[in-house]
This record gives sequence, structure tokens and C-alpha cells, in this order.
Amino acid sequence: MIFSQMSKTAIKSVIFIAAQETEKATIKSIAIEVNESEHTIGKILQTLTKHGIILSTKGVKGGFYMTEKQLKTSILAVVHAIEGKERMNQCVLGLSNCSSAKPCPIHHEYQEAKKLLTEILSRNQIKHLAQLVKDGTVNLTN
Repeated sequence: MIFSQMSKTAIKSVIFIAAQETEKATIKSIAIEVNESEHTIGKILQTLTKHGIILSTKGVKGGFYMTEKQLKTSILAVVHAIEGKERMNQCVLGLSNCSSAKPCPIHHEYQEAKKLLTEILSRNQIKHLAQLVKDGTVNLTN
């Protein structure tokens, strides 16, 4: 599975929101941090809110935030919210008839890579990646 631009932006957005700790993040601040349009960020945040990955409040002191429960969410859950769970089962080459019975040229190798990637994304929680941003180890804009 290769991440879409929407998934990459969603991952960076939730990491940024989580790194804010007590502050609520606005669409504008997220868009600036992850270098994406406010329109795109708005669509992504709407989807993430619908899936319970982030929370939001409206009004003057409104914005997007996460509780301890959301901070424990895996990066895989973010990808599933944006891409759908079925995306992980699609052929990496985009062939519609690829299967174990009728594999594409790299089907079996990709199955191993997909298993490893799924494990990595499942194991990494939003709070762990947010801590790297807070520590200055990771920059979301590069």
C-alpha cells in the first residue's frame, strides 16, 4: 500500500493536533504547519472527526483536539479512516484481478511488505509521534 496524499496529510495533521497538548488547533494553523490548503484540511478533519480520531468544538475558543483515548489511536486507524480498510487489500500495481490464486508479478513479496507495514502502523500511536515533534526530533514540514 502506498499512501495517498490525503493519508499523508491526515497523519501529519493528527500529529500536529496531538502535539498542541492543551491548545486547540485551528484549520488555519494546521494548514500552515502541514503546508496544505485550508479546504483540504477541512475535508480531512471532518472525516477524522466522523471516525472519532479527533474531537472538535465550535466558537471563538473552538478548534480540534484529542483526549488521552484519541492519543492512543494507531496510525493505521488514521489511514483506514481516510483510505478505507479495503485499500490495504488492493493490488499494489492496481490490477483488479490480482489474488493469491492469480497473483501479479510482485504479489507475494508485497504481501510480506504489507504485513510488516500493517504491524508498524498498528504499533505506532499518535501520541508517540507527537512526542517526537514536541522534542524537535521530527519536523512535519519536511
